[in-house]
Amino acid sequence: AIMLFVGMVVGKLHDYYQRIQDELEVRKRLEAELQQHRTRLEDMVREKTVQLEATNQQLEASLAQLKASQSDIRRARDFMESTFHCAIDGLIVADATGRVLMGNRAVEQLLGYGEGELIGKHIDAIIYDDAAIHEQTMALMRELYQKNFVENIEALLMRCDGGTVPVELNSRFLKSDEGEITGSVTSVRDSTARRQALEQLRQSRDFLADIFRAIPDVIIVTDGRGDITAANDAVRKIIGYSPEELVGQSSAILVSDDEAQRQAGNSLLAEFFQKGYLENREVALRKKDNTVCTVEWNGILEKDDSGTVTGSIAVLRDCSGRKSMEQQLRQAQKMEAIGTLAGGIAHDFNNILTAISGFADLSLQAVREAPLKNYITYIVKAANRA
Repeated sequence: AIMLFVGMVVGKLHDYYQRIQDELEVRKRLEAELQQHRTRLEDMVREKTVQLEATNQQLEASLAQLKASQSDIRRARDFMESTFHCAIDGLIVADATGRVLMGNRAVEQLLGYGEGELIGKHIDAIIYDDAAIHEQTMALMRELYQKNFVENIEALLMRCDGGTVPVELNSRFLKSDEGEITGSVTSVRDSTARRQALEQLRQSRDFLADIFRAIPDVIIVTDGRGDITAANDAVRKIIGYSPEELVGQSSAILVSDDEAQRQAGNSLLAEFFQKGYLENREVALRKKDNTVCTVEWNGILEKDDSGTVTGSIAVLRDCSGRKSMEQQLRQAQKMEAIGTLAGGIAHDFNNILTAISGFADLSLQAVREAPLKNYITYIVKAANRA
């Protein structure tokens, strides 16, 4: 019984030991699996940590870039706003409906508005559009919609006090990525001073044109090649051509066919190009009827900044009348000299005759013989007649 009991105890102990061994094996296996899971988890944690650190660095870089971009955008915006408000020309930004979103100080001063008073107004409120210029305004809008921009357009804008101001407009549509019109930008330049300058220039030009036409001397303007670009009305009377006939022709059309006169003209032309001007020089010109007239030439060369000849201006005075008067004066001077000479000779001859007549009278009184007295009487009569 004791052996049986011991055997049973040993069996139980063996089973318990075996069970403990099995549990130890299971625990070892679980611990090994747990270790594997722990290692795998640690690897995953390390990998995720690296990924998170990389992501964090990317986020930090993106954040820094975003801050830099925001700073650049802020600086660009401040620059654009400063440029917008400091521009000398007026600038108007409107939305797609034509409502003013922004207007710089230049356009507010031009139209008489206070700061910000233009915002919200429709663009029609500042464009002067009466019946006289309505078609011009409509053509402007058609061109703007067709080309998406207009440049250097003359227009009238309404001031807030009801007055008008002439301006020059440049306008362009703003579009979205889809091509839809989102607004417009318009630059406005006051053209009052330019229009006044143009009017003064027109008046000066008309005044000079009147002088050009009224001067009795021939005025001929040529370009750098010697082609006639302008001539006044005096050419009709002196040369026989009309101004329209001369314009576009070479100035050689007026050169005389006579070889001697041609050579003299070429010499004057060489002097003209050498000195750059001529004063009171006589030259022979061929008229429309192929006759020759003598004129007094005053001319000046026109040059650009580099010294290249760009043209010339010639003032030609008909000296035919003066030459005729000079000829008459010379003839009169000759006649005066002849008269003076004849008077001197007559005076001298008269002195001789006086002596002859006097001595003949004395001889007549002293002589008694008839034949000799008759001779002396004839001498006295002849002296008296002389």
